[in-house]
Amino acid sequence: MADGPERQGPEAPQEPLSFLAEIAPALLAVAALWAVSLWAWPQLPDRVPTHWGISGKPDAWGPKSAMVFTLPGVLTGLVALVILVSRPALDFKSAKGMDPRVRRTILGLTSLLFVGLHGMMLLHLLGGTPEASPAFIWVVVGAFMLALGNQFPRLEPNQWAGIRIPPTLEDRRVWKATHRFAAPFFMGAGLVMILAGFLPEAIGQWVGLTVLIGAILPPIVHAYRLRSRLS
Repeated sequence: MADGPERQGPEAPQEPLSFLAEIAPALLAVAALWAVSLWAWPQLPDRVPTHWGISGKPDAWGPKSAMVFTLPGVLTGLVALVILVSRPALDFKSAKGMDPRVRRTILGLTSLLFVGLHGMMLLHLLGGTPEASPAFIWVVVGAFMLALGNQFPRLEPNQWAGIRIPPTLEDRRVWKATHRFAAPFFMGAGLVMILAGFLPEAIGQWVGLTVLIGAILPPIVHAYRLRSRLS
């Protein structure tokens, strides 16, 4: 009598992830950015705010091309660079141990950050209130920080993402310990940033900047202290 289908153990190898599947989310994000930009172009005034100060008021204005095409161009260049350096002849040794699925997640999160920032900024300008602070940016950045922090414990040394400073790049032990240490800081900061997007403009700006700095500095200090203990 047959014993039934053999159950796969928890250590069963996963199917290999093709490079096209790895970069597909980023390619879709690039296409979405350019499509939204071309749609918004004829509807925007010739001059739009290009920067908002800490007060929440615009302090620089420029041609609409600066707002419409900058982020799509930057993301296109980033994805092109990822494709270039992912060729076997140019692969970084430090990135070989990183799971392609984690790489896809990090690249996908970065692409979604660009899409979120650009899409909401265009909606903000199309809404006819350029004098107001686009406080919703903290919601987008906060969601990115929350998702990135969640990935930190699984992150291996690589050429793209993470806390890339001398102590972490010189020693994998420091890299792994620092990213485990940083994960709750980034996730907590992300939650606070999301809330900051709903606060009054001036308060939200200060809260967002404060928690951003507070998420980055402790892991950096931790990495240098850990290196000194291990050396």
